[in-house]
Amino acid sequence: MQVQYSRLESMDADLVRQIAEIHENAPSEWRDDHEVSDDRIQRRIEDLKTKITDSGFYLLMAQAPSGDLIGFHWLEIEEENKRRIGHIGSLWVAQKYRRQGIGKKMKEKAEVWAKKAGAEELRTEVYFANSRMIEYNKKLGYRPGQVIMTKDLR
Repeated sequence: MQVQYSRLESMDADLVRQIAEIHENAPSEWRDDHEVSDDRIQRRIEDLKTKITDSGFYLLMAQAPSGDLIGFHWLEIEEENKRRIGHIGSLWVAQKYRRQGIGKKMKEKAEVWAKKAGAEELRTEVYFANSRMIEYNKKLGYRPGQVIMTKDLR
């Protein structure tokens, strides 16, 4: 299958909503207790809308020949201790298109963009139970860094 990769560089309300919904619902793949409110999705939409035209933000889409969204990857450049860091916000590939190199291709393209944008490193957070993504990132040269621990107070 021929996959088309393109950046989302202008506001397409339907695509932005679709991306926000997928991103916010993705943790349900590895967390049984994950719930998403419409308000949370709307906040993500607003966040993406403000960043789309920002030169330090990169959102790459993978689309099937039909035009259907089958994957996306976004990252943004952040300043930390006078260093430019590419912070990965999301990587998603539709279940039936996984293990075909689409995620890897999107990460490679994002890495090229981040280098051009002056990033010295890339960072991502992965939920500890998402072992597939942890192993996938290791294969692509990422190494574990900081561990964030949480305690539920409900």
